[in-house]
Amino acid sequence: MPSVEIKTVNSPVQNISITLENINPEFYASSIDSSFNPSRTSVNTLEFVLNVDAGETKQINPSQPNDTEDDNYVILGDSRDGYETFDEIIAQVNALNPAFVIDNGDLVFSGKPNQYRIFEQMVSGISTTLCTTLGNHDIRGDGRETYIKLYGPEYYSFDFGDNHFVFLDSSRGYAKIQAISDEQYTWLERDLQKAQGKRIYVISHVPPTDPRSGIKPNEIEAYTDVVKQEGGFVEQKLEAYSEDETIDHGFRDKQEAQKFENLMSQYKVTTVYVSHIHSYFDYTKDGVRYIISGGAGAELLTQNSYYHYLIAKAGKTDTLTMVQLPSPANLLLQRYAATVTLFAQAMNIEN
Repeated sequence: MPSVEIKTVNSPVQNISITLENINPEFYASSIDSSFNPSRTSVNTLEFVLNVDAGETKQINPSQPNDTEDDNYVILGDSRDGYETFDEIIAQVNALNPAFVIDNGDLVFSGKPNQYRIFEQMVSGISTTLCTTLGNHDIRGDGRETYIKLYGPEYYSFDFGDNHFVFLDSSRGYAKIQAISDEQYTWLERDLQKAQGKRIYVISHVPPTDPRSGIKPNEIEAYTDVVKQEGGFVEQKLEAYSEDETIDHGFRDKQEAQKFENLMSQYKVTTVYVSHIHSYFDYTKDGVRYIISGGAGAELLTQNSYYHYLIAKAGKTDTLTMVQLPSPANLLLQRYAATVTLFAQAMNIEN
């Protein structure tokens, strides 16, 4: 949890407004001076006002949780426009009362304000902190700007007991050659250096490597351009998932993928949580565990995929439990029929 220090110079300053994002509002509100009049403005944002005189320093030092051994947290990803499944997951998560929830990205389908509004309405019912990261669908159109207004910085980190959680923005990784910016890599390495000695968990959307066999090179940019020019409304919505599902969903630059994986191994990261592939994979590479979880509501076309979310424990020994939800039969025709139904229901809700 970050500490905040405010120091003013020269003339007196009144009514400094502070906004803390991607935190647990209730935890902070009970940990800081009540005279600051903290108020919750969203599911994971707290605002308060400071009256500070010239040269005066004020600190906010919320206490760290002492014992996290029995605290669970939830990991999920790729809810997008699968509103029915996502709503059921939220209900189940609230019954679990986890310390926080991690959403690996693709919160919405195409970055539109009305889609973000629906997502915000749904997650406002989550009974704990929601920690998000950007997916490739979230940044379509003006989606990045909308995301930042709602949920704050594109990358960040925090401590939870002896655990360190790092949230990265790899949302460009499906359409652009470079998934993670140089500036972000510089910040990441400094952050990992400071976190040595803790259990480190890295959260992002696009996996560095696609673990599936038989995939084709990622040329989705060229295909998307053709769809925009020639495709009808239904084709634009479906985006030829029959082809998309067999395309490489890892970083387009394989040297960057190797760079990322080397950093994870060098700094002894415990687990990397990603999504982007609407399925579940769990594998270890160079001493680092990689978990792909993309089952929070978006269409299922990858073979043997199913709707699910994960429950992890923040203790010294990692434990991970998968909760599987009802899913369409694992047959191509049934999966496509379910996808068309999902999109039709989503269009009805969004419009």
